[in-house]
This record gives sequence, structure tokens and C-alpha cells, in this order.
Amino acid sequence: DLLEKFLLYVNDVSETDLIRVLRFAESIGDVKDHAAGAVCEKLMCLIVTTPYGSAFLQASLRSLSTQEVLILLRFLTQRMVHLSTASATETHPADHDPRRTPSMGQVLDWLSLVLDAHFASLALSSEAHPVLEQVRDLVARET
Repeated sequence: DLLEKFLLYVNDVSETDLIRVLRFAESIGDVKDHAAGAVCEKLMCLIVTTPYGSAFLQASLRSLSTQEVLILLRFLTQRMVHLSTASATETHPADHDPRRTPSMGQVLDWLSLVLDAHFASLALSSEAHPVLEQVRDLVARET
């Protein structure tokens, strides 16, 4: 709850701090607890919607391990699937807050920065190939 408020109400969150929160979210997401998974997803959505500087975020993303990047890529692809299957006429509830729900543009921006920061390591990792193929297919469908 405190991290959620931090991401929502602090205007100048550094990109390094975003990556720290991302690592924390990924660590609690490893727990096979539905509530922890929901908290992880909520934090990841808030991270993606938090304003950032592209160059600074890309530099901070380089500190992530390949495993951490794969977790992030899986999250981003899940969001892309969710957003692409959501009806264009779907109405949002009154409490819908765009700061809590990433747009397709925000997801694609993060995806681009992650891929730019880790392209070589992902290309060499056979574990990353299924995720990269899914990203390719999703992007091809959107264009």
C-alpha cells in the first residue's frame, strides 16, 4: 500500500527507484499466493504508468538480469494480450484510473526499452525465444 501511494503521488520517481520497485514486485510475484500475485500485478501496472525519462530508464533496465527481464517481458506480453482483446467499446467503471492501468502505448514503450537494453542477452538465451516469438506475433497483429 505504501509503494502504491509512492508510485501514485510522488511526482519525481527516479528510474533507478522504478527498477528497485520492479525487482521487489517480481520477488513477491514468485510466491504461489494469489494475493501476492495480485499485489505484484498492481505494482507492475503502476510502474509502467509512472512517468520516466527514456534514456535514464533504458540505462537502469540494463541492471536487470536475464531472468528479471523475462519476468517483465511476460508481464508486458500479458498486458498486450489483455489490451488487444479488450473490446473497443468496453466501458470503464467510475473508479477507473489511468494511472493504475497501462495503455497499449505505455506497454509498447516499455517493451521497446527492455528489448533495446537487453537485445543481445535475449537473443543468446534459448529460454527467451518463446517470449520473443510471442512479442513478435502480438506486435504483428497490432500493426
